Amino acid sequence: MQHEITHDLAQLEHVFSILHDAVIVVDQQFQIVLCNKAAEKLFGYSKPELLGQPLNLLIPQHLRKLHKQMASAYMQDGEPTMMGAGRVLSAVSKDGAEIPVSISLCRVTLGNENYAITVVRDAALISAHIDNIQAQVERDVLTGLGNRLALSKAIQLQLRHPASRGFSILFLDLTNFKAFNDQHGHNNGDQALQVVARRIETLIRVQDCAARIGGDEFVLVFVGINSAPIVLERARQIARVLAKPFIIGKLAGQLSVNIGCVLSPQHGNTEAELLEKADQAMYTAKKSGTQVCLYQPL
Repeated sequence: MQHEITHDLAQLEHVFSILHDAVIVVDQQFQIVLCNKAAEKLFGYSKPELLGQPLNLLIPQHLRKLHKQMASAYMQDGEPTMMGAGRVLSAVSKDGAEIPVSISLCRVTLGNENYAITVVRDAALISAHIDNIQAQVERDVLTGLGNRLALSKAIQLQLRHPASRGFSILFLDLTNFKAFNDQHGHNNGDQALQVVARRIETLIRVQDCAARIGGDEFVLVFVGINSAPIVLERARQIARVLAKPFIIGKLAGQLSVNIGCVLSPQHGNTEAELLEKADQAMYTAKKSGTQVCLYQPL
């Protein structure tokens, strides 16, 4: 019987060796009988250092009593569970550092003895992965700037927790982009938008937000700046920088821009209201030929 159990454990070890997550298998006495390479890497112990050791070796001292109660209860009912779902637990590595982990459990019976298979995932890596996905969700794929979601979050943040001097929104529309795109093709048009995006990035601070919200439309949020003279000067600077000639391969190009500006809280207290008024100010700039316009109430 023991030979069969040893064979079964060896088979499990072979399967677990290809997993990226750490796997620990314990017997009914909560002694470690199997671990994979990922477990060695996560906890800092070699396989010989783990096998035969109590599972408590990997549990922080202040959590061991609670863990023993939970582990005993689990060995009784044996229902598969994801202990890390919705919350992060703590393990401890060889050097004594606590590791945030997400844990899944499954009980198996080999011979007449129950074993618990514990799959351990580093929660810090999960968090980093989620953050990366979130960052991608809020990025404009073509330019790398923010998208509508990122813009909305930036505005809502300022509306909830405004800087002491409020903030401003600039609505940018490239006036001759369609003609450039039609004449030189979509690939060159895309590269021109990327040039615009890189230039915009040089004109904003880390606390500000720049987003592409349409084909040739961009919106900037300047945190803590809502002085009309300062905002208008920034808008004119942006217009000057974006109007500079550029080279794409052997193609020389040049774009111009119209910019509408609004101030908060002077011009509104909601995202929709501020963006609508910034859009209106941009159209006023376009019609008047001034390039830059601050919203003026009717």
